[in-house]
Amino acid sequence: KPERGDGTTEFGLDESTKESLRDIDQDDEVVVLMPSDEFVIFDGPERNLLNLICRNVRRSEAITVFLEDYKVVWQSLSIPAYIIPLVALTGRPGDVTFSLRWIIVAAYPDLSRCMFKLNRQAAKRVLHEMDFWLPAATLLLGTLSGAWSCSFEPGLCLVFATYFIAYVILVLLDDADLSERVVDGGNDPVLYLIVLAIVGALVVIFLFGFCPAAESKLLYIEIINR
Repeated sequence: KPERGDGTTEFGLDESTKESLRDIDQDDEVVVLMPSDEFVIFDGPERNLLNLICRNVRRSEAITVFLEDYKVVWQSLSIPAYIIPLVALTGRPGDVTFSLRWIIVAAYPDLSRCMFKLNRQAAKRVLHEMDFWLPAATLLLGTLSGAWSCSFEPGLCLVFATYFIAYVILVLLDDADLSERVVDGGNDPVLYLIVLAIVGALVVIFLFGFCPAAESKLLYIEIINR
């Protein structure tokens, strides 16, 4: 049907299509092809984010190859880099446990690898979507609140910032990764389970007072109605 007054368009099935669907079983699958806007995204070493920084295709390609060749090493470093700082949050300032928060820097080689290979054109389209900005803005607010509760202690600020950057690159900008593995089947669900586990652990640590370095802060907002 044509566009309605609210700017939306209503789609329906014609009588012949309805007739053909009446006899299908409840376990049968129906594929409905909807009209959509098509666009072409060009991919290659000259179109990734790293080339935007290097301004040299050969150099960016060499760096990309190096990072991908040692992909397993970077991923192996990132696993403890994300988990150990959670344990460090439960330690008191000055303790050995608390000093382990700096291990978070080991996550940056893999984060750099994942960010550098993102397609610029695809990333630009993602950045135009509210599905990106809404969770990014709320997570940024939570990140700043966590840093404030810890009186902006440098090591803990780095931990919070790294979790924020990892979520943006690995989850929110996932559609800008045009590697064959992601395009064919998407990211491994284990990745999202790990992100969920980290966020859940942070909520538990702060909500139940397991972080001695954090303290409650009062924020007063005075709204003047004129």
